Amino acid sequence: MIVPTLFIAIFITYVHRANTSDLVHNSSVVLWILANSSWMLCEFLGMEHSLFGTALPGKFPAIVFFVSGILLLIVYYTYLILKSKT
Repeated sequence: MIVPTLFIAIFITYVHRANTSDLVHNSSVVLWILANSSWMLCEFLGMEHSLFGTALPGKFPAIVFFVSGILLLIVYYTYLILKSKT
């Protein structure tokens, strides 16, 4: 179910790309879906402790996606706050 969910989320993001707020929030949702999907696959495939035999933890991609989504929203809201003060 990852592929159809991700496809619909990307499609919604693409359709609403003209509105910056929708673009940012929908992009964050896409990153959230990617994070949850990679976390789920990591656990399903039993790679919690290493990523394909490397020193990286298996959930490293999920952490990157989660943090990217949060940072995207933080940057966007910081921009809005700074823009409203000028």
